[in-house]
Amino acid sequence: MRKIKITAGKARAFAWLNSTKSAAMIWDALPLEGMAHAWGEEIYFQVPVKMGEENARQVVNFGDLAYWPEGNSVCIFFGRTPLSQGDEIRAASPVNILGRIINDPRVFQSISETETIVEKVERGVESVSIGTDEHTSLVDAVAQYLEDKGFPYRLYQPSPWPEIAEKVGKSVSSGESD
Repeated sequence: MRKIKITAGKARAFAWLNSTKSAAMIWDALPLEGMAHAWGEEIYFQVPVKMGEENARQVVNFGDLAYWPEGNSVCIFFGRTPLSQGDEIRAASPVNILGRIINDPRVFQSISETETIVEKVERGVESVSIGTDEHTSLVDAVAQYLEDKGFPYRLYQPSPWPEIAEKVGKSVSSGESD
């Protein structure tokens, strides 16, 4: 699987891209930059990639990363949108699912308009701050570190202990990778 990093202002998240043609087109176009906009509990930003629908759907899941053909935009879903009915997460129109956000996609909740950068994550040296980044919980940081070391992909579920991150005040680095 291909891994990407998405940075919007001070918020940062990682995602795994799936094996669709849409995801491959986004991967090949990286790095990408655009202005993020919020629409309910979704952020989206235009990209210079144009493609049609591929297994598109309008109702998506928490943490889905998608391409919106009508807006030539990449979208990150972390909750209800203005079109949602009940507890569903509904895009403005059908989107192509590109992959899933690995850590908590709600890091983007405070984003209204800011520059967004999407880039490839290559295997190598990476450090992880645990407990000092206001947008990353301890559980998410540990899970990210383990994934970077080659442990299997996990679908993100909201951390049951977000207060742990607030209680830990030290930075921990993963050091050199194997």
